[in-house]
Amino acid sequence: MTRFFLLLLAVASLALAESPIELQLPGEMLLNGDAHDLALGGSAEARWDLASGLPSNPALLASLDGVTYASVLQFRIASRDTIGGTWKEGRQDFPAFQFTLALPKDWRLGIGYRSLFRTRASYSLSGVVEDVPEGDWDGSYQTHLSQSGGQGSFPISLAWAWKNHLRLGADLSLLRGNLLQEWEYDFPAEASGIYDRKIRRSAEWSGTQWGAGLQARPAEGFSLSLHYRGESNLQGEQSEEVSGEEEDTPTGLEGVFPASWSAGLAWKLPGTQCLGSLRTNLVLSANWLQQSWSQSSLPLTTGKLRDLSRLGLGLEWNFLLPRVGLREERNIPLRLGFRHANLPTLDPLEGSYLEEILWSLGTGFKVQDGKGDCDLAFFLQEYQASGKRVEFRWGMALSLRSTEKWKRRTHHF
Repeated sequence: MTRFFLLLLAVASLALAESPIELQLPGEMLLNGDAHDLALGGSAEARWDLASGLPSNPALLASLDGVTYASVLQFRIASRDTIGGTWKEGRQDFPAFQFTLALPKDWRLGIGYRSLFRTRASYSLSGVVEDVPEGDWDGSYQTHLSQSGGQGSFPISLAWAWKNHLRLGADLSLLRGNLLQEWEYDFPAEASGIYDRKIRRSAEWSGTQWGAGLQARPAEGFSLSLHYRGESNLQGEQSEEVSGEEEDTPTGLEGVFPASWSAGLAWKLPGTQCLGSLRTNLVLSANWLQQSWSQSSLPLTTGKLRDLSRLGLGLEWNFLLPRVGLREERNIPLRLGFRHANLPTLDPLEGSYLEEILWSLGTGFKVQDGKGDCDLAFFLQEYQASGKRVEFRWGMALSLRSTEKWKRRTHHF
């Protein structure tokens, strides 16, 4: 069935309801970092002063105080030129959140959620049968495919800081995924001896994955990060139902979610004086991510995957406004980012591996001193196959971090 479906997709005339990229398993990779990290092109993990907790390196939690909640909201518009015209889509996402609790002796505990992949697709395809039965039928028919599902991660993280020079973190994540696929084959009445058919396949799987990371400041103004996440053995069940018949007895499902590692650098340049009392400084950051998708065996994968390699570059220009009266010194940042990635999946229409190019900019401000931060990012995202742009997206992300510090009472009232 899968081989027939891929062949059909390659020669079909296609009417879109969703992005074709989401049809390829493991699905669309979501932008699940916070708006600060996204505005820097995904390069913020080495930033020593990044007070978020949403980037994947658990060592970042050591920078947070009190009880902290961090989340991100995204909105995007996507477009693609297809055989049937230009496809457009608008979407809102809530891909990640994190709760963090400060424990004694510089320990931190974090619990959260990260949406890793999502597939949601609906297509109509025109096919041709070569050996047409006798009669007036011309051999054409219609196939309708609908697919939905995704995979998420629920990490429990523990982090520790040492003398403001070193941060260590580890996490254990529960991975959960599901997929529902339905095919409907519609043959004309003239197709003697060939009957319409509907096939429904569903699957669910889960696994555990561990990760470890560090942040260090080897010299003044410099910081680095390292992060490793091991592979996960996935297990689950799948079932299939054909044309309204009784559902098959569920059968076992196995797979391997790939390991990954990343490394980052950040450099804070010395501050400079300009326009009287106004001060500025620059922070440069870079991050490299490698993920071994070629060694994975995901449930229900429809094609061969290649390793993911991704480079993120970021620049933050901070304008430091001096203190006025009782008002604290204010920091107004301007953030610029660039990211390039070789993605593990093929474009289903072009038949070539996908590349991602992302440009971003953003800013941020304190909601209330010591109480939280708000960050805003705008991004342009382009998918290419064989050097040709196949899909274009633009959107914005808004993230909020709120903090509440617990204080011990000294009086009974």
